[in-house]
Amino acid sequence: MTLEISAVEGNAASGGELLRLCINGLPDQSFDLYHYHLDTWTFFPKSHDQCLELGMGYYLLNWESFNVSFDRLDGIMGTFRGLSWPLDLDPRAGPQLLSRVGA
Repeated sequence: MTLEISAVEGNAASGGELLRLCINGLPDQSFDLYHYHLDTWTFFPKSHDQCLELGMGYYLLNWESFNVSFDRLDGIMGTFRGLSWPLDLDPRAGPQLLSRVGA
């Protein structure tokens, strides 16, 4: 799996910073990430109905699967070396750990 994460330009009206997550370069697999806590960002839909409309109703049972946690490089602002993403609904599986290319 390849993830591309970029800053969303012109989002001042949204009330905060947004990042864009694109999975495997597929535009219809792109999500806006908004800040959740510390180095964790989320793409949890704004409402229950929106979650159902997007076909993500099954994941309401495990809202943490919408959270992406970044692992920062020490001393370098705005750069990260990888991330963890709990993709599996079974907590025994643990999160997927993805490394930054070239880090």
